[in-house]
Amino acid sequence: MNRRTIGRRTHLLAGALISLGLLASCSPSLYVWLLPGSTLQKLIFVFGDRSRRESPLAVERFELVTCDERATTVRAPGTRWTEDERAVWQLKAVTGTRGLSRVGYGEVPAGFHAPVPPGVLAAGGCYFARFHAGAGGGETVFRVNSDGSLRELTDREVAALYDSWRREPGAGANHASVP
Repeated sequence: MNRRTIGRRTHLLAGALISLGLLASCSPSLYVWLLPGSTLQKLIFVFGDRSRRESPLAVERFELVTCDERATTVRAPGTRWTEDERAVWQLKAVTGTRGLSRVGYGEVPAGFHAPVPPGVLAAGGCYFARFHAGAGGGETVFRVNSDGSLRELTDREVAALYDSWRREPGAGANHASVP
């Protein structure tokens, strides 16, 4: 190979890598988290396009699913989110999606309906709160402590939870070693 051929290949490779980087940056990172100070009696979910930066999003669907229910789906090969998972609570947009930056557990914002009304959240329970908005979405996982306080799991704890489900096909989420 001569220097000219190597130079062309280098430019093509660099161009391809830049294009891939631009494509990846086009899909926004979307997040949901618990409003600090939320409790079982007053649970508020916050949406944003950057971690911990609240901003209105065009939410199309929002739901809570127990960790046990999510574990069942994760164990099924090739599945992710599914309408078959039984939600504890679910909201769906009925009119054009509008900016939603917060929602309280059990509330039904204007432009939404609740095909699954809010169920009772149990002390000691583990829940996935997830949403879909346009081409993206986000989720957070939290536990309800015995005193009614809430604790979001860290990324490492969520990864451990998923790993435990993949390794232990017969065990439920309550058997996972996540505090």
